[in-house]
Amino acid sequence: MITIGGVMSPALGAAVHAFPGVPASVGAARRWVRGVLALADLTGEPADTAVLLVSELATNSLAHTASGEAGGWFRLRVRCGPQRVRVECEDAGNRTGARPRYAMSGPEDTRGRGLALVAELADAFGDRADATGRTVFFELHRSPSPPTRRGAP
Repeated sequence: MITIGGVMSPALGAAVHAFPGVPASVGAARRWVRGVLALADLTGEPADTAVLLVSELATNSLAHTASGEAGGWFRLRVRCGPQRVRVECEDAGNRTGARPRYAMSGPEDTRGRGLALVAELADAFGDRADATGRTVFFELHRSPSPPTRRGAP
């Protein structure tokens, strides 16, 4: 087992961490995910993309769900396997019960691109409701390791 920010997780398994529903938690979530991915030997562009998308999901949970209200929370779960990485962001549920969606933002709009970005950069994404709220997830394929060089022929 590996300790990551006080959370126990098996190497290349799942790591879970809950964050308070405050804006500063978005940065903490990015740092935590980067650390989890580094332990799973995932760096470079795939890790950068995962961290960017985590930022979008965490921000959306605070802006559009009860997670951003007093006493709110969101929880991240990262599963690192040999073929892919799956990140889930569980929130405290939205106020209307509506599913997450993305709207077409105009060129001058400063908001409204989060899920469009997830849809563009992730290999898969989706959401599901449960008893405690909603979970939005994305998956990224891991790049194959570069071939190791053997001695000269």
